[in-house]
Amino acid sequence: MVNGFKFRLENVLNLKENIEELIKRELSMIRDDLGEVEGRLDALLSRYRGEMDTLLVRGDISPAELSLYKSYLSRIRKELEIGRGEVERMYQASEEKREELLNARKERKKLEVMKEKGYKEYVKKVLKTEQMLLDEFNSNKFKKEE
Repeated sequence: MVNGFKFRLENVLNLKENIEELIKRELSMIRDDLGEVEGRLDALLSRYRGEMDTLLVRGDISPAELSLYKSYLSRIRKELEIGRGEVERMYQASEEKREELLNARKERKKLEVMKEKGYKEYVKKVLKTEQMLLDEFNSNKFKKEE
């Protein structure tokens, strides 16, 4: 009965679904990378704090060692700044990709609503046609009996 329904934008709907899935995978990859960078940043921060604690606990540090520590800690601070910048860029990319996903989802849902409306119209027409055929059949049957 209703197997003959063909949504004329089915290919577009399939394309929108594929695009949405692709964006989901991209967002997942960005979030995974972000988590990895945040983990490295946390480890670097722990190392910096550990070195600072070591420096504060040791009281007998020569000027040469102090200079080395200062240089080493300065390098770690720069790496932390770079890491924070990378986290911020990745977070921004994640938010942009999330927004892109929301837009793709809206586009797909619009097409699904159109498909559902078209299907309902199709079913309505099929039922109307069937009813007309039944009415005609009953009318012909009634005429024959007279």
